[in-house]
Amino acid sequence: MHLDMSLEASISDQIFSEVIKYRSSRSFVLSKEAGLILNLTSFSSYPVSQNVNLQLYDIRSLTINLIEFRYNSEYIIETEEGPRQDIIGILKTLLNEKSRQNLRELRFEGYGRFERNWVEKVGEMLPNLQIFDLCSSLNQIHGLKNLQALILKELVFQSAEGFQRLFELPSLQVLDVSETKGFFRNLSLCEGTFQNLRFIECWWSDITETQLRDLVRRHSSLKVLAVLEILGQRTIGGVKEEEFLKLMMKVTHKYPILGGEKNKVAKCLIPYFKCIFPNQSIINIIKTLDPKAPLFSERKWAAKTVLRFFPEPVRS
Repeated sequence: MHLDMSLEASISDQIFSEVIKYRSSRSFVLSKEAGLILNLTSFSSYPVSQNVNLQLYDIRSLTINLIEFRYNSEYIIETEEGPRQDIIGILKTLLNEKSRQNLRELRFEGYGRFERNWVEKVGEMLPNLQIFDLCSSLNQIHGLKNLQALILKELVFQSAEGFQRLFELPSLQVLDVSETKGFFRNLSLCEGTFQNLRFIECWWSDITETQLRDLVRRHSSLKVLAVLEILGQRTIGGVKEEEFLKLMMKVTHKYPILGGEKNKVAKCLIPYFKCIFPNQSIINIIKTLDPKAPLFSERKWAAKTVLRFFPEPVRS
Protein backbone atom coordinates (compact mmCIF):
# COMPACT_ATOMS: atom_id res chain seq x y z
CA MET A 1 0.00 0.00 0.00
CA HIS A 2 1.35 3.41 -1.02
CA LEU A 3 -0.56 6.40 0.34
CA ASP A 4 1.14 9.20 -1.64
CA MET A 5 -0.13 11.73 0.88
CA SER A 6 1.36 14.82 2.51
CA LEU A 7 -0.11 15.96 5.82
CA GLU A 8 -0.10 19.40 7.37
CA ALA A 9 1.87 20.02 10.55
CA SER A 10 -0.87 19.78 13.18
CA ILE A 11 -2.21 16.48 11.79
CA SER A 12 1.31 15.12 11.30
CA ASP A 13 2.14 15.74 14.95
CA GLN A 14 -0.99 13.92 16.12
CA ILE A 15 -0.51 10.92 13.83
CA PHE A 16 3.16 10.61 14.70
CA SER A 17 2.50 10.63 18.45
CA GLU A 18 0.07 7.74 18.00
CA VAL A 19 2.05 5.71 15.46
CA ILE A 20 5.22 5.47 17.56
CA LYS A 21 3.25 3.73 20.30
CA TYR A 22 2.83 0.62 18.13
CA ARG A 23 6.05 -1.15 17.28
CA SER A 24 4.45 -3.52 14.77
CA SER A 25 3.17 -0.79 12.42
CA ARG A 26 5.65 1.96 13.22
CA SER A 27 8.39 0.98 10.80
CA PHE A 28 6.11 0.76 7.78
CA VAL A 29 4.05 3.90 8.44
CA LEU A 30 7.19 6.01 8.85
CA SER A 31 9.01 4.47 5.89
CA LYS A 32 9.34 6.04 2.44
CA GLU A 33 7.51 3.06 0.95
CA ALA A 34 4.33 4.04 2.77
CA GLY A 35 4.22 7.32 0.87
CA LEU A 36 3.03 9.23 3.92
CA ILE A 37 4.89 12.53 4.12
CA LEU A 38 4.81 13.99 7.60
CA ASN A 39 5.45 17.66 8.30
CA LEU A 40 6.48 17.06 11.87
CA THR A 41 6.95 20.13 14.09
CA SER A 42 6.47 18.73 17.59
CA PHE A 43 8.14 15.77 19.25
CA SER A 44 7.67 14.50 22.79
CA SER A 45 9.57 11.83 24.72
CA TYR A 46 12.26 11.04 22.20
CA PRO A 47 13.23 7.35 22.58
CA VAL A 48 16.60 6.39 21.10
CA SER A 49 15.45 2.81 20.63
CA GLN A 50 12.92 3.89 18.01
CA ASN A 51 15.59 5.44 15.78
CA VAL A 52 13.38 8.27 14.57
CA ASN A 53 15.41 10.69 12.46
CA LEU A 54 14.26 14.13 13.55
CA GLN A 55 16.86 15.69 11.27
CA LEU A 56 14.31 15.30 8.47
CA TYR A 57 11.85 17.71 10.07
CA ASP A 58 11.52 21.35 11.05
CA ILE A 59 10.91 20.85 14.77
CA ARG A 60 9.38 23.74 16.72
CA SER A 61 8.58 21.97 20.00
CA LEU A 62 10.76 19.29 21.58
CA THR A 63 10.53 17.24 24.77
CA ILE A 64 13.67 15.24 25.56
CA ASN A 65 13.52 12.13 27.71
CA LEU A 66 16.86 12.46 29.52
CA ILE A 67 16.69 8.92 30.88
CA GLU A 68 17.17 7.57 27.35
CA PHE A 69 20.54 9.34 27.13
CA ARG A 70 21.74 8.87 30.70
CA TYR A 71 23.84 5.75 30.17
CA ASN A 72 24.92 6.41 26.59
CA SER A 73 28.65 7.22 26.72
CA GLU A 74 28.34 9.14 23.45
CA TYR A 75 26.45 11.83 25.35
CA ILE A 76 28.62 11.99 28.47
CA ILE A 77 31.36 14.62 28.79
CA GLU A 78 33.99 15.18 31.46
CA THR A 79 33.88 18.53 33.27
CA GLU A 80 35.54 20.05 36.33
CA GLU A 81 32.49 18.96 38.31
CA GLY A 82 32.73 15.41 37.00
CA PRO A 83 30.83 13.48 34.27
CA ARG A 84 27.85 15.37 32.86
CA GLN A 85 25.26 14.75 30.16
CA ASP A 86 26.14 16.51 26.92
CA ILE A 87 22.95 18.46 26.29
CA ILE A 88 24.51 20.29 23.34
CA GLY A 89 25.47 16.99 21.72
CA ILE A 90 21.96 15.65 22.30
CA LEU A 91 20.39 18.71 20.68
CA LYS A 92 22.72 18.49 17.68
CA THR A 93 21.75 14.85 17.22
CA LEU A 94 18.03 15.57 17.36
CA LEU A 95 17.78 18.89 15.53
CA ASN A 96 19.00 20.05 12.16
CA GLU A 97 20.22 23.62 11.68
CA LYS A 98 16.80 24.92 10.67
CA SER A 99 15.15 23.35 13.71
CA ARG A 100 17.74 24.91 16.00
CA GLN A 101 16.97 28.33 14.59
CA ASN A 102 13.20 27.84 14.76
CA LEU A 103 12.73 25.87 17.98
CA ARG A 104 10.24 27.66 20.22
CA GLU A 105 9.74 25.18 23.05
CA LEU A 106 12.15 22.89 24.92
CA ARG A 107 11.09 20.61 27.76
CA PHE A 108 12.70 17.73 29.63
CA GLU A 109 11.43 14.47 31.09
CA GLY A 110 13.55 13.06 33.88
CA TYR A 111 16.47 14.72 35.60
CA GLY A 112 19.80 15.56 33.99
CA ARG A 113 23.12 16.90 35.25
CA PHE A 114 24.74 19.24 32.74
CA GLU A 115 27.90 21.32 32.60
CA ARG A 116 27.95 24.62 34.47
CA ASN A 117 27.33 26.95 31.50
CA TRP A 118 24.84 24.76 29.67
CA VAL A 119 22.00 27.30 29.69
CA GLU A 120 24.19 29.88 27.99
CA LYS A 121 25.17 27.38 25.30
CA VAL A 122 21.55 26.34 24.76
CA GLY A 123 20.60 30.00 24.38
CA GLU A 124 23.26 30.46 21.69
CA MET A 125 22.17 27.32 19.85
CA LEU A 126 18.43 28.05 20.08
CA PRO A 127 18.15 31.82 19.53
CA ASN A 128 14.35 31.87 19.21
CA LEU A 129 13.50 29.73 22.23
CA GLN A 130 10.34 31.02 23.92
CA ILE A 131 9.26 28.24 26.30
CA PHE A 132 11.88 26.57 28.46
CA ASP A 133 11.60 23.84 31.09
CA LEU A 134 14.61 24.57 33.29
CA CYS A 135 15.85 21.79 35.54
CA SER A 136 18.76 23.48 37.32
CA SER A 137 20.39 26.82 38.25
CA LEU A 138 18.98 30.21 37.26
CA ASN A 139 22.41 31.78 36.91
CA GLN A 140 22.52 31.88 33.11
CA ILE A 141 18.84 32.28 32.38
CA HIS A 142 19.25 35.97 31.47
CA GLY A 143 20.78 34.99 28.13
CA LEU A 144 17.42 33.77 26.80
CA LYS A 145 16.16 37.19 25.75
CA ASN A 146 13.22 35.85 23.72
CA LEU A 147 11.96 33.60 26.50
CA GLN A 148 8.24 34.06 27.14
CA ALA A 149 7.50 31.10 29.42
CA LEU A 150 9.78 29.55 32.04
CA ILE A 151 8.93 26.26 33.75
CA LEU A 152 10.53 25.52 37.13
CA LYS A 153 8.16 22.83 38.40
CA GLU A 154 9.02 20.62 41.39
CA LEU A 155 12.36 22.31 42.10
CA VAL A 156 13.76 23.08 45.55
CA PHE A 157 15.51 26.45 45.94
CA GLN A 158 17.94 26.55 48.85
CA SER A 159 19.20 30.09 48.18
CA ALA A 160 18.47 33.20 46.12
CA GLU A 161 21.42 32.54 43.81
CA GLY A 162 20.51 33.49 40.26
CA PHE A 163 17.08 34.89 41.15
CA GLN A 164 18.10 38.41 40.15
CA ARG A 165 18.60 37.09 36.62
CA LEU A 166 14.87 36.50 36.28
CA PHE A 167 14.29 40.24 36.21
CA GLU A 168 16.56 40.49 33.16
CA LEU A 169 14.17 38.57 30.91
CA PRO A 170 12.31 41.30 28.99
CA SER A 171 9.86 38.98 27.24
CA LEU A 172 8.97 36.69 30.16
CA GLN A 173 5.18 36.54 30.59
CA VAL A 174 4.53 33.10 32.10
CA LEU A 175 6.27 31.54 35.09
CA ASP A 176 5.35 28.05 36.30
CA VAL A 177 6.68 27.37 39.80
CA SER A 178 4.06 24.83 40.85
CA GLU A 179 5.14 22.26 43.44
CA THR A 180 8.33 24.20 44.24
CA LYS A 181 9.92 24.76 47.62
CA GLY A 182 11.63 28.00 48.61
CA PHE A 183 10.99 29.93 45.40
CA PHE A 184 8.89 32.74 46.84
CA ARG A 185 10.94 33.00 50.03
CA ASN A 186 14.09 33.59 47.98
CA LEU A 187 12.32 35.83 45.48
CA SER A 188 11.28 38.13 48.33
CA LEU A 189 14.97 38.61 49.20
CA CYS A 190 15.75 40.10 45.78
CA GLU A 191 15.36 43.69 44.67
CA GLY A 192 13.78 44.34 41.30
CA THR A 193 10.61 43.44 39.43
CA PHE A 194 9.56 41.35 36.47
CA GLN A 195 9.30 43.52 33.39
CA ASN A 196 6.27 41.99 31.65
CA LEU A 197 5.17 39.02 33.75
CA ARG A 198 1.47 38.25 33.33
CA PHE A 199 0.93 34.81 34.84
CA ILE A 200 2.39 32.82 37.70
CA GLU A 201 1.34 29.21 38.26
CA CYS A 202 2.11 28.35 41.88
CA TRP A 203 -0.22 25.49 42.64
CA TRP A 204 1.03 23.28 45.52
CA SER A 205 4.01 25.54 46.13
CA ASP A 206 4.87 26.71 49.65
CA ILE A 207 3.87 30.34 49.01
CA THR A 208 2.49 32.09 52.09
CA GLU A 209 -0.22 34.72 52.32
CA THR A 210 2.39 37.40 53.08
CA GLN A 211 4.51 36.39 50.09
CA LEU A 212 1.45 36.38 47.84
CA ARG A 213 0.50 39.91 48.85
CA ASP A 214 4.08 41.10 48.37
CA LEU A 215 4.18 39.47 44.93
CA VAL A 216 1.06 41.31 43.76
CA ARG A 217 2.25 44.60 45.27
CA ARG A 218 5.70 44.52 43.68
CA HIS A 219 4.77 43.35 40.20
CA SER A 220 2.14 45.62 38.71
CA SER A 221 2.09 43.80 35.36
CA LEU A 222 0.99 40.55 37.01
CA LYS A 223 -2.52 39.38 36.26
CA VAL A 224 -3.92 38.94 39.74
CA LEU A 225 -6.34 36.27 38.53
CA ALA A 226 -3.41 33.96 37.91
CA VAL A 227 -2.65 33.62 41.62
CA LEU A 228 -6.11 33.93 43.11
CA GLU A 229 -6.74 30.21 42.89
CA ILE A 230 -4.10 29.70 45.57
CA LEU A 231 -5.74 32.27 47.81
CA GLY A 232 -9.13 30.73 47.14
CA GLN A 233 -7.96 27.43 48.57
CA ARG A 234 -6.80 29.27 51.69
CA THR A 235 -9.78 31.48 52.38
CA ILE A 236 -10.43 29.06 55.09
CA GLY A 237 -7.11 29.46 56.81
CA GLY A 238 -5.55 32.87 57.09
CA VAL A 239 -7.53 35.45 55.12
CA LYS A 240 -10.40 37.23 56.84
CA GLU A 241 -13.75 36.65 55.17
CA GLU A 242 -14.50 40.33 54.61
CA GLU A 243 -11.06 40.97 53.16
CA PHE A 244 -11.31 37.97 50.87
CA LEU A 245 -14.74 38.87 49.48
CA LYS A 246 -13.75 42.48 48.84
CA LEU A 247 -10.62 41.30 47.05
CA MET A 248 -12.75 39.04 44.84
CA MET A 249 -15.04 41.95 44.02
CA LYS A 250 -12.12 44.22 43.26
CA VAL A 251 -10.58 41.72 40.88
CA THR A 252 -13.90 41.15 39.11
CA HIS A 253 -14.31 44.87 38.52
CA LYS A 254 -10.72 45.32 37.40
CA TYR A 255 -10.58 42.42 34.93
CA PRO A 256 -13.23 41.37 32.38
CA ILE A 257 -15.21 38.27 33.20
CA LEU A 258 -13.81 35.41 31.15
CA GLY A 259 -16.93 33.28 31.23
CA GLY A 260 -17.69 29.61 31.76
CA GLU A 261 -15.29 27.39 33.62
CA LYS A 262 -12.43 29.78 32.88
CA ASN A 263 -13.70 32.24 35.48
CA LYS A 264 -11.15 31.95 38.27
CA VAL A 265 -13.03 34.19 40.70
CA ALA A 266 -15.99 31.82 40.68
CA LYS A 267 -13.64 28.86 41.17
CA CYS A 268 -12.05 30.57 44.17
CA LEU A 269 -15.44 31.22 45.73
CA ILE A 270 -16.53 27.58 45.66
CA PRO A 271 -14.19 26.35 48.46
CA TYR A 272 -15.12 29.48 50.41
CA PHE A 273 -18.80 28.51 50.37
CA LYS A 274 -18.00 24.89 51.18
CA CYS A 275 -16.27 26.10 54.33
CA ILE A 276 -18.62 28.89 55.44
CA PHE A 277 -21.87 27.16 54.39
CA PRO A 278 -21.14 23.41 54.42
CA ASN A 279 -23.60 20.96 52.85
CA GLN A 280 -25.67 23.67 51.18
CA SER A 281 -26.35 24.40 47.54
CA ILE A 282 -25.66 27.89 46.23
CA ILE A 283 -29.36 28.38 45.52
CA ASN A 284 -30.23 27.55 49.11
CA ILE A 285 -27.48 29.85 50.40
CA ILE A 286 -28.94 32.78 48.45
CA LYS A 287 -32.41 32.06 49.85
CA THR A 288 -31.26 31.89 53.47
CA LEU A 289 -28.79 34.78 53.62
CA ASP A 290 -29.60 37.15 56.47
CA PRO A 291 -30.14 40.71 55.12
CA LYS A 292 -29.09 42.08 58.51
CA ALA A 293 -25.73 40.28 58.52
CA PRO A 294 -22.65 42.54 58.15
CA LEU A 295 -21.49 40.82 54.94
CA PHE A 296 -24.91 40.28 53.37
CA SER A 297 -24.17 42.25 50.17
CA GLU A 298 -20.75 40.68 49.67
CA ARG A 299 -22.00 37.14 50.29
CA LYS A 300 -24.97 37.61 47.97
CA TRP A 301 -22.70 38.92 45.23
CA ALA A 302 -20.33 35.98 45.70
CA ALA A 303 -23.15 33.42 45.59
CA LYS A 304 -24.61 34.91 42.42
CA THR A 305 -21.16 34.95 40.82
CA VAL A 306 -20.73 31.23 41.46
CA LEU A 307 -24.25 30.47 40.27
CA ARG A 308 -23.65 32.44 37.09
CA PHE A 309 -20.73 30.30 36.00
CA PHE A 310 -21.60 27.05 37.79
CA PRO A 311 -25.39 26.75 37.54
CA GLU A 312 -25.46 23.35 39.21
CA PRO A 313 -25.90 23.41 42.98
CA VAL A 314 -22.48 23.35 44.62
CA ARG A 315 -22.27 21.02 47.60
CA SER A 316 -19.34 20.07 49.79
